[in-house]
Amino acid sequence: MPWGGNGSYTYQWEIRYPDISGGWGKLGTSKTQNVNIAEGDGDIGLRVTVTSAGEAAQATIHVTNSTGCGTEIIC
Repeated sequence: MPWGGNGSYTYQWEIRYPDISGGWGKLGTSKTQNVNIAEGDGDIGLRVTVTSAGEAAQATIHVTNSTGCGTEIIC
């Protein structure tokens, strides 16, 4: 959750597929973002940039795509 600024925030979400050497592609600008990926898509990187009052902060996470049959997944 962002804090500071003037209380008005803008968001820019981006996605990257490092397994296929892709660059960052834009996803959306809402506060939250949903992404559906398939087993063959590989791992992904997610990045969000939050801007308020002329200042920006950015966070990036790596998500391991472990879809497939397992104890918590019904196949």
